[in-house]
Amino acid sequence: MIYSKPFFDRKVITFLLFIFGVGWILGTDYLGATLLEGYVTSFEFNIIKGLLFITIASAGLYGLLFYRDKKINQHQRLAESILDATDIGIAVVNREGEFVLFNEAFESMAGYQRDRLEGLSFMRIVPDNQKKEVVQHFNYLLEGKAPKRREWVFHDSNNNKTSVKSNASLLASDQGGKYVIVALTDITEQKQLQAELRQALEEKKTLLAEIVHRVNNNFSVITGLMKLQTFNVDNRPCEDLLLNNTARIQAMATVQNMLYQNDSFTHIEMASSIRKVTTEIVETFQAGSEVDLSYDLEEISLNINQMIPCGLILSEVLSHALQHGFDSEDNKKLKIQLRAHDGKVTVLISDNWVSGSAELDNKDDLQSLELEIIKTLTRQLEGTYTRRPTQQGTTFSLDFPKKDVRGIGNAQL
Repeated sequence: MIYSKPFFDRKVITFLLFIFGVGWILGTDYLGATLLEGYVTSFEFNIIKGLLFITIASAGLYGLLFYRDKKINQHQRLAESILDATDIGIAVVNREGEFVLFNEAFESMAGYQRDRLEGLSFMRIVPDNQKKEVVQHFNYLLEGKAPKRREWVFHDSNNNKTSVKSNASLLASDQGGKYVIVALTDITEQKQLQAELRQALEEKKTLLAEIVHRVNNNFSVITGLMKLQTFNVDNRPCEDLLLNNTARIQAMATVQNMLYQNDSFTHIEMASSIRKVTTEIVETFQAGSEVDLSYDLEEISLNINQMIPCGLILSEVLSHALQHGFDSEDNKKLKIQLRAHDGKVTVLISDNWVSGSAELDNKDDLQSLELEIIKTLTRQLEGTYTRRPTQQGTTFSLDFPKKDVRGIGNAQL
């Protein structure tokens, strides 16, 4: 704030009057003792001296006070100009709730002329449904108890609603009176913009839900047709091909559907996704009652563009295990483990096929398309894979660094 302290403050005026008084006493006594002796009596001299003192002191004091009032008025006009230059509405309300001081921005918000606004009760601009709350808030302010920042809606002179954010504080005068000073920021346009954004967001959510619903329906139709086709195929390799493609589509559909149900559109919980994908793949191969499934999964949030290829790799490995990875129909075991360590993710898929091939690249064990899909998706994840025999069976291991990947997850297929 621009401010310069007046030169003639109370201390300066008192000091000047003191110097003038001392000088006057000494000067007039000297003048009476030397120059006017014999011309006037002592009584007459004292009367003349008193009259001159009163005249000169009054004139000097008037000049000093006039100069001081002028400087005060200048500072007052400067303060009013600064307040009027801001777009924040500022008003001072007495304890009776009447406006006693305000700037031009507040006049514009209220929609009243200055002469009508001065002395007007603030209740005139408060909507009926907020009057009780505003009065309570005002009384608390006078007691110094109310929170300072609030949002309100008030009516201007044309009954138009204006949304404002207020910051109020208590102001006490030297005479013991209490005033509330309020600063109002017009947030009507901000509120309208927020409402428009919320409406646009709701429309986009509705549109997204419709798109997801249609995509899921299309996935369901495609997988349903493939499953129906398997009933009319006598050739086992053709049946396996249809089931493999059904599992791939279901894996993508599951991840997409879980992403939509999630709070985030960029990350998804791996544990729940793996459980869901595994369950649907087992059901696709009609092996739900024959496979002993077990899980050991850590809670890991993964970027969607890594979850999609990871889910497809899971689909390929599980599909192969369910089709070719068991010697006995009565003893099928699958265990899936998930670990995170040192910024990397490890997925382990173990079965009890003790006669399985030691190497994944053996094409007698794994079809060339399945192998190519796994290799491509692993490169996309910038990871590595292995498949090794164990005492209990065969374990497939997938390791890849956890990253926030931009773009479409399966763009490289």
